[in-house]
Amino acid sequence: MIRLSNIALGTTLLAVLLLSLLPSVSIPGNPDDKLLHVIAFAVLALLAAGAFPRLQLRQLWMWLVGFAAAIELIQMIMQQGREADWIDFLAGIGGTAAALFLVYLLRATAPKPS
Repeated sequence: MIRLSNIALGTTLLAVLLLSLLPSVSIPGNPDDKLLHVIAFAVLALLAAGAFPRLQLRQLWMWLVGFAAAIELIQMIMQQGREADWIDFLAGIGGTAAALFLVYLLRATAPKPS
């Protein structure tokens, strides 16, 4: 199961990176850009927690915050088709925090193996 989680995480990381760096396209229904950031990073956090169940949530938090920062820095450097935005970064952090808090609650209430 962890192998499948690793593949899902890697694929999603790559998809988020590419979608964040390629020129923007119109999405049906025109969803809010910040909401998309929250959702993307919440999904990444859930997949990361599944792929690395022994890793402390604080470590996952730091890796995903670093990934969000890297995306914004790359956008700032590239200056083609995308613009770096602090609010996008904060939305990514928010999605990560919400998902990891949910994981924390699930882990805290899960029955302990005897």
